[in-house]
Amino acid sequence: GTGILKGPFLFEKEYPKWNEDGEYEPEIRNIPKIEHVSIWDFYPDPDSRSMVDAEFVIQRHRVNRTQLRQFKKRPHFREESIELAIEMGENYTNDYWEETLQDNMSTQSSVHRYEVLEYWGVIDAETAIEAEISLPKNLKDVDEVQINCWVCNGQILRLVVNPFTPSRLPFSAVPYEVNPYSFFGVGVAENMEDTQEICNGFIRMAVDNAAL
Repeated sequence: GTGILKGPFLFEKEYPKWNEDGEYEPEIRNIPKIEHVSIWDFYPDPDSRSMVDAEFVIQRHRVNRTQLRQFKKRPHFREESIELAIEMGENYTNDYWEETLQDNMSTQSSVHRYEVLEYWGVIDAETAIEAEISLPKNLKDVDEVQINCWVCNGQILRLVVNPFTPSRLPFSAVPYEVNPYSFFGVGVAENMEDTQEICNGFIRMAVDNAAL
């Protein structure tokens, strides 16, 4: 019953171009990008009822070795930590609901992928200082700060102050129908459940009557 959008972020996009001599000289531009986040990989603050109410959000990523190394090209990612996480081996395991979604219960639980957790939320200012986060002057006297942290295999791949001004969680929850007492909304399937059961009952009655 809910869709999740993430962004907007600036990404570098390569536009292919060749010069008069036939040499490849691509043009690199920064473009805004909004991503769709699977509802199964999205873990909001369990006590929140909306994104405004959420104190933190965790997104689960499933990446291969090449995709993990590509994080080095993005700002503020720690190359040494990425290589350490790769050396420690793949750590992704399928949850029970993933096998159900794939409709294949024989799927092996061992997957040759890495699980990367992306955290957006608040931490105490003291904890941020201990983690050697460079705080701007306007955040020197605050009790807590908003950060973005990426973790894989116990290694901190990225740890920075929330780059948005003003600080906010870069996610938007879009419910099909708002449920005022839950973060996740009511979807089409739940709305039509009662009607579908009535239709099923009529069909069963028709079949039973025809059999008699």
